[in-house]
Amino acid sequence: IMRENFELLYWECPSLINHIYLGFMHLLSNYKDKFELFIKNHNNSKIYDDELNKYIDMKKNLFEEESMDEYLLYQDFLSGKYNINDYLKDSIYKKNVISKFVDFNSYCSFGLEEKEHFYEQIRGIYYDLCETLFITKYKFVVDKIKDIYLNKDKYLNNYSTFLKEIKILDKQREKMNNKLFNIFARLEHKKSTILLNKYNSLFNKINSKIEEIIEKYKNYDEIVLINDVVTKLNEDSTYYDAFKIFEGNYSYFLNAIKDKDYNYNDYIDYIYGTFVNISKSIPFTKDIDIEDTLFKKYELFDTNIDFADKYKLKEELEFIIRLNYIEKGNIDLDKFKLIIDVKKIVDK
Repeated sequence: IMRENFELLYWECPSLINHIYLGFMHLLSNYKDKFELFIKNHNNSKIYDDELNKYIDMKKNLFEEESMDEYLLYQDFLSGKYNINDYLKDSIYKKNVISKFVDFNSYCSFGLEEKEHFYEQIRGIYYDLCETLFITKYKFVVDKIKDIYLNKDKYLNNYSTFLKEIKILDKQREKMNNKLFNIFARLEHKKSTILLNKYNSLFNKINSKIEEIIEKYKNYDEIVLINDVVTKLNEDSTYYDAFKIFEGNYSYFLNAIKDKDYNYNDYIDYIYGTFVNISKSIPFTKDIDIEDTLFKKYELFDTNIDFADKYKLKEELEFIIRLNYIEKGNIDLDKFKLIIDVKKIVDK
């Protein structure tokens, strides 16, 4: 029924979508403070933080369970996602990768505690690298926020000015709308060509006014973003704070990435990820060579890291982390190898 009525209305008034859009934007802009106050009054930040921490822990535990799942790993070897020969005891690839981070003979003689310490170091490097790649990929976010913040004096009254302009335009629309209803009421009682012409003329003027308001609203997302930057950030705010500002302005963010090969869900996975460290430590107004800082950090710990090919490095770190989970899960790779070899023979 709703669909049928909508289609009837739509063909009678093709600008109906604009009217609906305008209604939503009118509510959002005119009652933004009341919406935020309502959310604030109904939001217990302690409960929110507790639930977020539960979610992060759940993701971490799920990842570890999946990483140690024998069936899933077998399927990955079977599909060719991973080469099982790389993981076997005498693997040359395994030796070469591990040797980039620690002497392989020393690695082979590590006790449980030493080995776990090594894997912990590898995980630390891996998470730092992933975060570095994320920061590099979304550097345009920080650059945008930084540019607004450093020029905030010229934006101070943007939001209030915008609201005033919208109110003026909306009052003009409302005034014309009232006249239109009066003419319509008169038309119901008296058929008149003059009144009908007035009605049509005023109707077109109202639609033009609505188009003008909608055109004004096209800048709304950016104006809200600017207002958030100006009112919520300070000199101590970090890269992470800048990323959060973007995440809080959903439609602006989607428009910013629509021409890029980026994914909003990946962005959210990072923002609410298990390990976020670097971006919470760097002030967003500072120009820091993160890669160079990381290199010096690991040099300090006597760990040689080659950032020349970051994606290859990421792949190698993931390989070592996977080895750790294979050991934790007590997975018999020789058994896997036998099954896979037999299956190859049968498939032939």
